Amino acid sequence: MQAVVESHYQDSLIAICGTYSRDGKEARYEGLIEREPANPHDPNAIMVKILGRKVGYLPREQAERVSEQMRGVGLSSATCSVRVRGGWRTNQHDEGCYGVQVAIPNHGRIDFGIGAEPRTR
Repeated sequence: MQAVVESHYQDSLIAICGTYSRDGKEARYEGLIEREPANPHDPNAIMVKILGRKVGYLPREQAERVSEQMRGVGLSSATCSVRVRGGWRTNQHDEGCYGVQVAIPNHGRIDFGIGAEPRTR
């Protein structure tokens, strides 16, 4: 799943991945998704972090589903694989920002690796 608003966190991504280069970069990291119920824009917001730095959010329509499933098994955060790509600059007018992809399925139940089933109501 592609993270959103990562353009707001390019400084964090540069600190993690390095400055832009001619060929850019692609790297995998262990990331963290974390519920952010106090977010003023979306109480279901799920932020994405790498090495303790915020690098984006799950898309709003996916955050609702993921947040509900995390609440259902009693989690406020979970680790996941994150891929960062981009960071290329060929000249002063041609560059590609870093993008963030999170290894979470776009549909269905998520296995958080804790062996828990959702709580029944």
